This record gives sequence, structure tokens and C-alpha cells, in this order.
Amino acid sequence: RARAREYDRVLIVGSSMGGTAALMHAHLARRTLAFGPRVDLRRTHGAYVPDSAKAACTDAVMRSLRAVAPGGRVAVHVGRQNAVDVMQADTVRGLATVVEHETFHHNVPMHLERDGALVPLLKRELLELLKPMQDAGAASNDDGNDDCDLLRRFIVSGFVTLPPSSPPEAHAAVAKSILAAGLQSEDAQR
Repeated sequence: RARAREYDRVLIVGSSMGGTAALMHAHLARRTLAFGPRVDLRRTHGAYVPDSAKAACTDAVMRSLRAVAPGGRVAVHVGRQNAVDVMQADTVRGLATVVEHETFHHNVPMHLERDGALVPLLKRELLELLKPMQDAGAASNDDGNDDCDLLRRFIVSGFVTLPPSSPPEAHAAVAKSILAAGLQSEDAQR
């Protein structure tokens, strides 16, 4: 929570139980992507997980989803032919947008990556997250490079930068990476 408060725009992404964690913390983000999350552990995790832990997981997810701020977006991605994942997604329908993909895989990110759809999906999510930043900035020049420029500004200004409390050598490593990627000139970093 403390870390999320340091930023105006937060995107949380997770898959499987990481997707469950993403949903548990969705109230801390403007956008959340959960791939094949386990929401109701009573339906999937058998006797080896205590009943109280199963109920606490579902309660935490539902509480977080109900607390998502206006304008926040939560998307749950599942494979349409994966009955367990669809059943889990049904638990949060109405509190999250459920997107069904043509696959039986539980590992939806792997499926999307193989289809060449994962990076475009993540790019769209980042761009939507950054739209308020673009709207507040300079007018669009409609030359088709606005999205690339917006992503570059995001990467340079915040995505790969570190909190001020990070040690100087960490900041130097980030600056070196930005230069190596050609995202900013050496003069601009001074």
C-alpha cells in the first residue's frame, strides 16, 4: 500500500495465484490484469488448504474489487475452453470485466504470447493508463507516433526509474539502461 501511494498510475498484473494477488490488491491500482486467477479456493484447492484460508482469499478479492475507485478497471482473462478458469471468473463477473480467449490453457499469458497478442495487450493497458497524462500534455500531432512518444515518456519518466530512496548506483544503472535503449540522450539526463 505504501509503495502504491508513491505513484499516480499503478498497473497490477498477475497470473494464476499471482492473478489472485492482483485481484486482492486491485483497489490500489488504476488498472489490474488477472490471468486465470483462483478466486474461490473452495472449488479448486481441496483439503490441504484450511477452510478459513479459502474463505479469507475469496473475501479479500471481493472486498478489494468492491473498493476499486471510480475510473479503475479490472480485467480477468481466461481460456474459454477451461471450465475451471471460467467458473472462477464467474465469481467476479460484474465487479471485473471478464475476457475469454479461444484456448483451453490455464496459462493464458503463454497462449497470448504464442499468438503474438500479449505485448499488444500490455501496450494497450499501459496506453490507457497513461491517457490522462497525454490529455494533460501537449496537443496531439496526429502523425501516428503519439503512442510511441507517450510510452517513451512513461519509460523515461517513471516506469524504469526508482523511488528517491534507492541507492545512487541503482539510479546510475537505470540511466545506463535508458541510454542503451536509445530512449533518452546523455545530454537530457544531465
